[in-house]
Amino acid sequence: MSGNIEIKAYLRTDESVRRAQALADGPAVTLDQRDYFLATDTGRLKLRVESGRAHLIHYHRSNQPGPKYSQYVITPIEDVDSFLRDHRVLGVVEKRRCLLKIGQTRIHIDEVKSLGKFLELEVVMAPNQTQNEAKAITEDLMARLSISDDDLIADAYFDLLYG
Repeated sequence: MSGNIEIKAYLRTDESVRRAQALADGPAVTLDQRDYFLATDTGRLKLRVESGRAHLIHYHRSNQPGPKYSQYVITPIEDVDSFLRDHRVLGVVEKRRCLLKIGQTRIHIDEVKSLGKFLELEVVMAPNQTQNEAKAITEDLMARLSISDDDLIADAYFDLLYG
């Protein structure tokens, strides 16, 4: 399993976006994503469809507003229609994601249908990296991007949409 330390925050102004763009290693990539959340016994399970590709993402993460550890496995899926017929879909989240990278951190600027704009930080952990080291990177970027504790969200987009 892979892991990262992540946060999700309300995007209240464009200042955080401008700062992220200035710090980024390169230009942003825009992705239209549709996430199908599926029934599972443990963690969360979603099928992400973007740019004609699909990946099954199984992950475990606590619902807390601050930096949190997420453990995940990503598996490519070839036949989306057959896969969806064979699994119970609990809900769908649609978003346009602007992806930036700063070192080992993925910055997501998301416009989520029926929810609004958000910013996520995902510090993708190296195999020998501790959670505390990745958390320090997250907290440094939060400060540099002017993300306050009041902006942080504990829940996934699915939870915000479907409660």
